[in-house]
Amino acid sequence: MNLKQIEVFLAVAESGSFSKGAEATFITQSTVSQHISALESEFGLKLFDRTGKGTFPTAAGKLLLKHARSIADEAREIPVIMNRFKGLENAILSIGGSNIPSSYIIPDLLARFHRDHSG
Repeated sequence: MNLKQIEVFLAVAESGSFSKGAEATFITQSTVSQHISALESEFGLKLFDRTGKGTFPTAAGKLLLKHARSIADEAREIPVIMNRFKGLENAILSIGGSNIPSSYIIPDLLARFHRDHSG
């Protein structure tokens, strides 16, 4: 299982269609079928019921859907978190010093740092 397969699975489950899932993920319907087939083979479970009225998750598909959404949400957060870290947003700064630096040097430097990096 990989993130692309999860993305494709979610697109099919949420759209109710392999063709709409293909459009949503910018791949061919054949590739969507391959991704879903690979997931079904890996788990040894049927994930969708395909009917004339649409494609619906099976009980196993509903269970995967619940967890796949969490995985996708977490994966979308990774670039945001890494950019925050890189830009010193929401970072934790720990400073230690003896009496003289902590009384005379650090307060001014810390104020400037906080002004330049408010997060």
